[in-house]
Amino acid sequence: MFDAGEGDPSFAIACRLGRSAEPEIAWAQYRKAVTFDLSEFEERAFAAAARSVAASAS
Repeated sequence: MFDAGEGDPSFAIACRLGRSAEPEIAWAQYRKAVTFDLSEFEERAFAAAARSVAASAS
């Protein structure tokens, strides 16, 4: 398995060549929970969408 040596990976994937000589995922495993933070723009966009949905429901 390839190890990029860049810290603590969130997941690991092993690939192989399939019958058609195309790469395919042979195995995958989560190593830890995958988390991320939204950018300020994304937070504002989601908040605006939620307000719009709430306003149309009332």
